Amino acid sequence: IAEDIVIFSTPQFDYLVLPKEHLATSSMMPQKKNPVTIEIARAWGAESIGHLTALLGILKALPTGYNLDMQEANRHALIILKKTLETLKIFSDFFKKIEVNKEKLLIDAEIFPILATDIAEKVSLKNGRPYREVYNEIAKLIKDSKGVEGFYAKVEGLYGIKANLEKGIEKPVLGSPNPTKVKEYIKLAKTVLEEDFLKLNEVIM
Repeated sequence: IAEDIVIFSTPQFDYLVLPKEHLATSSMMPQKKNPVTIEIARAWGAESIGHLTALLGILKALPTGYNLDMQEANRHALIILKKTLETLKIFSDFFKKIEVNKEKLLIDAEIFPILATDIAEKVSLKNGRPYREVYNEIAKLIKDSKGVEGFYAKVEGLYGIKANLEKGIEKPVLGSPNPTKVKEYIKLAKTVLEEDFLKLNEVIM
C-alpha cells in the first residue's frame, strides 16, 4: 500500500493529493515534498520481515518445552507488534485526510484503452470464440487504431459493442471496483476486524 501511495502521488501519475501533515520538504530539492510517514512505514514493513525471519530462525530448532532462546524470540515479536501498531496509526490518520484527483484519473481512463479486456471478454462470450483468439484480434485493433477513440469506433463497427467506462467499472464481479462490491469488501473487513478484537480481548483478559 505504501509503495502504491508513493507512486500514484508522483507528478507522473498525480492521482493522489497527500495530507500536508504527512509530507516534508526535500533536503535538496526545494520544489519537492516527500511522503515521509508513508516512506517510513514502508521501511518498517521490511524491518518487520527481518525480525520475523529472526524469530522463526530462533524457534525452528528448539526441542519440546520451554527454552531460554524464547527470551530472544520475544524481543523480535514485541518490535514487530510495536511497528505494526505505529503503522496502523499512521495509515488511519493518512486515509482520513487523503484526496483523490478524480479529474486526472478520468483523463487517463480516456487516454488508455482500459476497456480492452472487457471488450475481448464480451466478444468471446457473445460469439462463442476462444478468448485467446479474440485477445490477439483486439490487440491488433489497438495497434492499428489512431488513439483510443479510433479503437472504440472500430470495436463498435466490427462487433456492435459500444465502449462505456461506467458499465466497465460497474461489473459486479469479485475483485472489481463495483460500488456494491466495494461496500461488501468493507463490510467483510469490518466483520473480520471485530472478530480479531474479540480474540485479542480474550487473550489479554
